[in-house]
Amino acid sequence: MKKPRVMVPDWAVGGTLTAILLLLCLFQFGPLETIEAKLYDLRARFRPSENTGQKIVIVEIDEPSVAQLGRYPWPRSRIAEALDILADAGAKVIGLDILYPEPEQNQGLEALKAIQNVVEKSSTVVVGREVTLPKAGDAEAPAAGGNSAPSHDPKVQAFQNMLAAIQDAARQLDSDTRLADSLALSEHTILPVYFTIGTPVGRSEAELPAKLVKNFVTQVDNPGNAAGAGAVLQGVEIKPPIPSFIEAAQSLGHINIQPDADGVLRSHVLLVEYEGQYFPSFATQIAKAYLNLQPTDIHIRLGQGIQLGGISIPTDPQFKMLVSYSAPSWTAERNPTFPYYSFVDVINKKIKEETFKGKIVLLGVTLTG
Repeated sequence: MKKPRVMVPDWAVGGTLTAILLLLCLFQFGPLETIEAKLYDLRARFRPSENTGQKIVIVEIDEPSVAQLGRYPWPRSRIAEALDILADAGAKVIGLDILYPEPEQNQGLEALKAIQNVVEKSSTVVVGREVTLPKAGDAEAPAAGGNSAPSHDPKVQAFQNMLAAIQDAARQLDSDTRLADSLALSEHTILPVYFTIGTPVGRSEAELPAKLVKNFVTQVDNPGNAAGAGAVLQGVEIKPPIPSFIEAAQSLGHINIQPDADGVLRSHVLLVEYEGQYFPSFATQIAKAYLNLQPTDIHIRLGQGIQLGGISIPTDPQFKMLVSYSAPSWTAERNPTFPYYSFVDVINKKIKEETFKGKIVLLGVTLTG
């Protein structure tokens, strides 16, 4: 005797499969995410090229620059020279995509400081007290113990002349001060910050510079959304530029990236959480500056996205935004999405000033190896 066949309606089969797929997506099933990522790559490959406009220009530290200017990294004064040229050309925003977490190691500058110390100590033997350079507007040189010697004393003048020559040479070698001055003069340069991502177990003892703190986003529309807050990437350590660069920059943004499971970078992380506060990305800060927005014009909605002035940017709960990449190309011969110019050509003023006028100029390293 045959068993009766059980007929399952098509709608039930379809509903069950749909429910399974939704559950797999909800729990971020690895193989399914990989398939979706590959489908995104395929769609991106065949997507019609979009008109990106003429708002962004890239200045690259590339192989031809190194071939002509010498091994990289260069003295920071060379980067300052490029910033001066770009600022003079009228660049609206400059994104200097180079991290400077430590002062430049300069053996020549250290040697000059040692010589200055020897000269100052030697003056005690010759003059009877330590001679230093007078402050601007002082008629006499300061003396130890509150005494002063007339500045027309030939011995004092001789030591002051030596010290002045040493300080002048030191200023020329001090690349950090040179770059800080250029950052301040440009008025529109954004610098990068890097966070070590992890799970915090406490708070840092170090106090952040006030100028750095001002970059955290203060407008959180739904701070009570615990699930949304818990999904944001968390920084356990911050690596900012040196203090003089922080003070001179217009603003700062993080440069953290998070590739997908297959190692491909398909999205941009707009925010990183650090000790209960939210730090915007380098790209977000550049866009804010270009749109003439203030820090209070950045609003975030936990678990949903970010509002940049009048622009609403939807994201996933980690504040990751998919990027519409074009085919990769780094040279003019490959028809890049954005115009690229070699750093050495900028330094040698081979590029017309109008190329940078009113633009976002990104300056970074494209060297390989």
